[in-house]
Amino acid sequence: MKRKKTYIIFTAIFGLLLLLPNIIMFTSLENHLKDNEKRKIKTFKIEGGAYKTLANFKSYYKNNFGLKKILTREYIGFKNNVLQEDPIPNKVITGNQKDWYFLGDDYSNVFSSSIGTIHFTKTEKEKIIQELSKIKNWLDKENIPFYLVVAPNKHTAYQELLPISYGYGNKYDDVIQEIKETTDINITVLKPTVLEKKKEYQLYHKTDSHWNDIGAYWGYDALSKTIQKDFPEFESVPFEHFRRDTLRSKHQEMTRMINLDIDEEIIKLYPDFNSGVTVKQNEEKISHFVNPKKKLKAYFCRDSFSNAWIKYFNESFGETIYVKTYRLDTTLVKKERPHMVVLEFAERRFDYFIKYKMPILY
Repeated sequence: MKRKKTYIIFTAIFGLLLLLPNIIMFTSLENHLKDNEKRKIKTFKIEGGAYKTLANFKSYYKNNFGLKKILTREYIGFKNNVLQEDPIPNKVITGNQKDWYFLGDDYSNVFSSSIGTIHFTKTEKEKIIQELSKIKNWLDKENIPFYLVVAPNKHTAYQELLPISYGYGNKYDDVIQEIKETTDINITVLKPTVLEKKKEYQLYHKTDSHWNDIGAYWGYDALSKTIQKDFPEFESVPFEHFRRDTLRSKHQEMTRMINLDIDEEIIKLYPDFNSGVTVKQNEEKISHFVNPKKKLKAYFCRDSFSNAWIKYFNESFGETIYVKTYRLDTTLVKKERPHMVVLEFAERRFDYFIKYKMPILY
């Protein structure tokens, strides 16, 4: 009898343990916990018949099963603090200097591409050039100058801090050289500027994949020199006209992914003059600024690297329109009639032009 009771108790406990993740999933018990994986929140939808509904539920369950946040947090903590290893090497890689972190290969194979173990094929390079040329050709017909500007990955800017070096160049240099040799696209490559200026300043965040305000300023300065060749009236704001300040943050991009509370000093630049810039539109995908002190109008297709230099270009243009996409919206360009179009992206985004079609929206 005693043995039977023990069996029943263990069976009940085992059944409860099996049900516990599902109970937690359908309650709010884990809602207060931080999501280290930075996944977009998915909801379960009943649509498209039984097969589609089942597939939706499978995807929802995989990303939201109970105890996932707790188990992920404990696993990351154990790998970090006990084993002293990168907990999620495909997402974040620890540099060989204290508190420097780099994106892993989950992001367009950026690590392997940066150390030269992956290169674009001839077909891939041709596809990239073909897609970029479509933008250039359309703008040529509209008599609008086109500027392509490529920001270096953090891996490129601080390659000496990567835990491994392969020594065979990288695929980004390959395709940039091909663009220069086979097209008339006006391309500004910011890598030389960044490599030179990093001798004087820290240009990128340690715990984020992007450049800081100083890195963004020197990117702005380099592109400004290119623009001035076609528009002599364009003026950049001297570096000395911005005051430097710092703030402390534990909420940077990459350390959030691996559950580290590292207090990084964030470098900020603020204008030491009265700005006349006003906001005409400010949404997630598009923002529009007006500066009555200037006359030129620019249209930017851009990625998140532009976030830090928007405040600089706003001071140099009469109007600036920033659209967070690599696709050119011809309807919007025709409506706004800018003096120029700038396409900005980080090196790792070259892959976008291989995977996706339609660089132009008609």
